[in-house]
Amino acid sequence: MLTTESPKNGKAGDGAVIMGVDPGSLFTGYGIIRVQGGKLTMLAADRLSLNADWPMPDRLVAIHEGILRLIKLHHPTVMALEDLFTFKNPRSALKLAQARAASLLAGALSSLPVFEYSPSLVKKTVAGGGRAGKAQVAFMVGKILAISRELPPDASDALGVAICHAGQSNIDAPAATAAAVGRARASSWRRL
Repeated sequence: MLTTESPKNGKAGDGAVIMGVDPGSLFTGYGIIRVQGGKLTMLAADRLSLNADWPMPDRLVAIHEGILRLIKLHHPTVMALEDLFTFKNPRSALKLAQARAASLLAGALSSLPVFEYSPSLVKKTVAGGGRAGKAQVAFMVGKILAISRELPPDASDALGVAICHAGQSNIDAPAATAAAVGRARASSWRRL
């Protein structure tokens, strides 16, 4: 049985609302889930779309304000972000780091505990393997959360980060889901 945890400790206890964020300088995905009675339910998912013609400072303000609006609307108890991964292009890495900082600041200013997860851990938690492709992660996010519509890739990735946080917080449902994913992966994720 799940127990309610204090929002400040970052654990995803019963009734927790987890905001996952997949930062980007053109698209910042977000996914918000609730953990209730051992079940994960999607509350919202989409992406903030930013104009490529805007100067970077304006895009960072838009990310920051967009995340703040979502926090005020959905009242998450914790925020989880995908950590940086290795880039061959330093300029791309810098832009991603800036987008992450705008998102992190919104969470911190809202007094949310903020957690970061490597892309490989998110993939392993959601799809059973750290090298899973975007399509496989999106498919498994849809299965785990019983989503019938197609989401933008950034939104699926953000939901994956939220699911990862739930799984890392020792919740029964995500642990069971991860085991099921592992069994499914042994055959084929496309057969689910």
